[in-house]
This record gives sequence, structure tokens and C-alpha cells, in this order.
Amino acid sequence: MKFRNVIFVILMATELVFAARIRPAKFPIGFWPTGMPELNEQMVETWADAGFTLTYVHQNSPDKIKRVLDWAQKNGIQIIVDDSRSIAYDAGRKPLELELYKKQLISVIADYSNHPALFGIKIADEPSPTHNLASMVGKATKIFTELTPDIQPIINHHPWYPVSPYYHYKNFDEFTEDVHSVIIKNGAEIISYDCYAQLDYGSPQEGINLFFDSLYNYSNYAKKHNCDFWTIILATPHILYDVPSEDSIRWQFNCALAYGAKGIFYYTFYTPLCENFRCGPIDNTGRKTEKFDWLRRTHRRFQTLYGDLFLHLELLSVQQVGRVSGSTKAFEPDECVSAVYAGKGIGFFDIKQDPNHPFIISRFRDKNGSDFILIVNNSKTVPVHCVTRFAKKDSKIIRFEYGATAYKYKNTVRAKLKEAAGGIETDCWLASGQEVLYLIEDSNSLEKHQHE
Repeated sequence: MKFRNVIFVILMATELVFAARIRPAKFPIGFWPTGMPELNEQMVETWADAGFTLTYVHQNSPDKIKRVLDWAQKNGIQIIVDDSRSIAYDAGRKPLELELYKKQLISVIADYSNHPALFGIKIADEPSPTHNLASMVGKATKIFTELTPDIQPIINHHPWYPVSPYYHYKNFDEFTEDVHSVIIKNGAEIISYDCYAQLDYGSPQEGINLFFDSLYNYSNYAKKHNCDFWTIILATPHILYDVPSEDSIRWQFNCALAYGAKGIFYYTFYTPLCENFRCGPIDNTGRKTEKFDWLRRTHRRFQTLYGDLFLHLELLSVQQVGRVSGSTKAFEPDECVSAVYAGKGIGFFDIKQDPNHPFIISRFRDKNGSDFILIVNNSKTVPVHCVTRFAKKDSKIIRFEYGATAYKYKNTVRAKLKEAAGGIETDCWLASGQEVLYLIEDSNSLEKHQHE
């Protein structure tokens, strides 16, 4: 926190030297603040109960935001402040004059920067080149970094559209070079974006393709620029978007995880009192809906099984098996996994499975060189008997399993293996959108991966 008491000295620097920024204390799970009412302490306790660890806060005065920061600290939640003074444009999305913006930003930093619950400050949402807005956001990021090198500047972006005539670019790659790179070069460490097309009423497959194109391209972009990417998924239906089910919430969450997202957020938690917003986790009367329980179960399972493990894993590859959506590569066998497919079940559950049932297979690695294989049932409606074939017959495979006690480490079990052509196989049943994580225990101790 000592950095925050000398923010003005850094203005004398002629070049940016990026200091170590605040990092997430836990894997970031949160929500966008649209529809957020005036908050009280009990409401913030509800966030913790839902499994939120890092989230946006918008209130109509700095004093009210400071109260929320206090309550969040008590509940172990980090906060991104959404204060209108820190936004790089006015209500009409016209860029602010730089000196005015700097003056406003200094006051925002002075209000919040010493609070231990503060993680970041929102600068912009979905910037586009209209009115030179994209350029302004880059300049705003530079000013922010000069003023406060340890607080995270947060900018959220559009999905990764295949073409971008709306933005006056030939394609979205041009857009990323003009917007995203400007921001990263000026000190941002996180690329955030939102996408809800995966639950589009009118063109479901087209929307799913956009969902996976965005995950795939933002994941690659983050790796190229050595930054983290966050995604915002759908919890509250509005305009043309369908009402999420518990299965589709789980599916969205685990798909994001499979593509290496380092933070997962929802739009929205509170149901706004406008247009056709409806059925959010907290309804427009302030009551919990069944979606609250769906989010809570999804998060609690994830946190119990994995803790903060995925914050420390590097994504090596992500592929799809069966029906492929978007631009993700189709699965090719490697030295770890030779096949993933839908089995026929066991015993009296012997069923005919779809030979093209979709899966996502991701390979992660930790700093010790251990390989982790994440398999996601890439259907938001159909459960599946998932068979995974590992390439090396002498591999020891550890499965992360909720509540498992058969193995000596918490929530893990030695996978039951049988020989098969080209390797060894293990199987499990996956609900719609459910994941299973395997550790290939060839040479490294599992003890480093436990989260008691």
C-alpha cells in the first residue's frame, strides 16, 4: 500500500516503468454492476455466500463506495470501483479533455487507493474508434499507470466479431491492434470482454460460434501479450437472450475455464428495472431467485475442488472433440491424450451415445512441469459418459473429484484405468457443461496442488 501514498511523484517520469500491480487473492469470480441498488452490509455478505471473490461496485457517491469496500474486506472480497469520474468519456461517449480527465482521476485515486480491498478501477466499457474513443482509452490507461502503478486499470471490450464494419475496420484483428495493444502497451495487465450470444434465441449456433471465437481469440491474444483475460458471461436474460438454466450457467463457466480465463464474471447479478430484463440471480424486488443457488453451487464446487489452482496454471492448448464450434482447432492426439469420446455407459445404463458428442480438451501445465488435462462436456443440454484415453500406459492418473476420500489427498482419487488400444482409459459421467480435471502424475508430487 505504500505505493499509493506517493502517486504524484511518478508523474515526473519520462518513461513508464510498470510496478508490480495488485494480484487477485483468489480466482476472480464476480459480476458487472448494472442494476446494482444502494448496498448494505448484508447484501455484501450475500456476495460471499454466492462464491464471489472479486467484483465491480457502483454507487452514487464515494462515501457509499467506501462503505462497500469496508464490508467487502470483512468478507474477503476484492473490489473494482466503477466511479463515473474515472471513465474516459462523457455520458455521450465523447472523450474527455486530457487535463480534465487527469484531474478527475487524481480525485478518484485519492478517495480509494489506500483501501486494502481495492483491486482496480474501471476506465472504460466497450470502447470503439468513434469520436477517437479508442485512442482516448489508451491515453487514459497511460495516465492511470503514471498516477498509480499498483492498482489495476480495468477496460472491458466487445466480443471478438469476425468483421467489424460497426467500428469502421476491415476485421476485428485491426481493431485489436488499434485498441487492445494500445492499452496493454500503456500498462494494463488484464483484457476483459463480454459475450452473451451463446444464449441467443434467434441464431443459436451462430451465437455459439461467436462465443467460442471470442474465447479462442482472446485467449491467444492474452498469451501473445503476456496478460490475463477475463470474460463476462450471461446470468440475466434481456433483449434476444434466452433464460439461462443451471446447466447453461455451468457450461459457460467451464468453457471459459477451459480456454484459460483468469477471471469469470456475470451480466448481471441484480435484475435491472428496465426493458425486458428479468429472472436474474437477485430479482427486481431484491429477492434471491433459483439462479442464485445455481451460481452458488457452480462456484462452491469449483472452489472446493480447485481452490486457486487455475490462477497458477498455464494453458498449453485447447481443442474441441466431436462437433466443433467456432475457430477452435479439432482435436489431434498428442503425447498425453490419444482420444476423448462418448462411451456406452456401464451396467444397466448401457446406452447409444452420439459419436460426435462435443467435448473441450485443454492441456495446462504448472510451474513444476506437471500436466493437467481438463475435459468439458461441451453440451449445455445432454449429459454424457466421457471416456478419456491417455497415451502412456505407465501413467498414473489422478482425478479431482468432489468429496473424494479414496485417495490420500483431499478431493482427489486415483483414476480407475484399463488398457486400451493406444494407451489406457478412464471414464466418468459428466452433466451438461460439467468438467473433469486429471493430473498426469509421472514425476511430480501432488502435494503442491492441494488446497486444504
